[in-house]
Amino acid sequence: MTQRWGLWGGLALFAVLWLLPPPVAMPLAAWRVCALAGLMAVWWMTQALPLTATALLPFLILPLAGVMTASDAAAAYAVASANLGYKAEVGRWTLNGFLRIDNLLARRYVGSVIVNEGNGRYFEPAAGRNHVLNLSASYRF
Repeated sequence: MTQRWGLWGGLALFAVLWLLPPPVAMPLAAWRVCALAGLMAVWWMTQALPLTATALLPFLILPLAGVMTASDAAAAYAVASANLGYKAEVGRWTLNGFLRIDNLLARRYVGSVIVNEGNGRYFEPAAGRNHVLNLSASYRF
């Protein structure tokens, strides 16, 4: 039941926001992204569609809305990361190591959309390249 309400409620919210004029000083393209973000938020919360299907909506809708080309939208779906882990048993010791590097190519992409922003910054950049290193040792008594 929640999924059905979410499906139609999300579409209704999307249609209303799409048809309303944007707030003062907000570009129409940013307002279209807000309408899409509202639709996706409702669908994610209610699981009206599988999350993977909902995540593909920007790739489909943003080019149709004239916000960006299909090539630009598709490029936003690729951020390379790497994970490496190792576990060694030395006598009664267990040694673990883990390294993760996110955004290997240091791509610039949108990390979040700010709704109701008054300073003209509707998009926040995502984090650049970052890494995590974890080393641990445990001893079995």
